[in-house]
Amino acid sequence: MVKNIKLYHSEFGVNDNVDVEVLLDNGDKYTATFFTLTNIHYLFENNKKTGECHNGLYFWAANMILVKSLSEGIIKEVIYDLLKTGEFFSSFLKID
Repeated sequence: MVKNIKLYHSEFGVNDNVDVEVLLDNGDKYTATFFTLTNIHYLFENNKKTGECHNGLYFWAANMILVKSLSEGIIKEVIYDLLKTGEFFSSFLKID
């Protein structure tokens, strides 16, 4: 079902996020952004300083997937699990 997974990042840290594009066998493309919990905490604190998101009161991102840590293996594992459970099409956004 999955033809290709493209990660828009090659090295991963504890405080990180990465955009992911999934190409299915039928040619449909989907995207989501994977965030670590540490990155979410960092973004809240940074937004307090910059004034974004009403001075760090909230954070949002479309098609956000939270993971404990980031690696290519974990991202693939999550994608295949979401496909298996039927939640992939709710958590990823179809793109042209």
